[in-house]
Amino acid sequence: MDERLLWMIAPLVALEVAMKIIALLHLRRHPRPRGSRGAWIAAILLLSLFGWLAYFLVGRGDEEGEDDPDDPDDDGGGG
Repeated sequence: MDERLLWMIAPLVALEVAMKIIALLHLRRHPRPRGSRGAWIAAILLLSLFGWLAYFLVGRGDEEGEDDPDDPDDDGGGG
């Protein structure tokens, strides 16, 4: 393989690995993702670019600390 091609691909591979790690860490810390955690882990790890991208666009769910007016377990404390 041409060395120039390796230097062009290396940043993309590094970005892919970094985004997978960030997505997995976010999923670990996130209180309520949309869908099952196991399915999101599989998608992030197995679907290359589309797994972590889909998680950040669709699966993140509610952010921590936000009040959910439809959640009966939410005391409305905001965090």
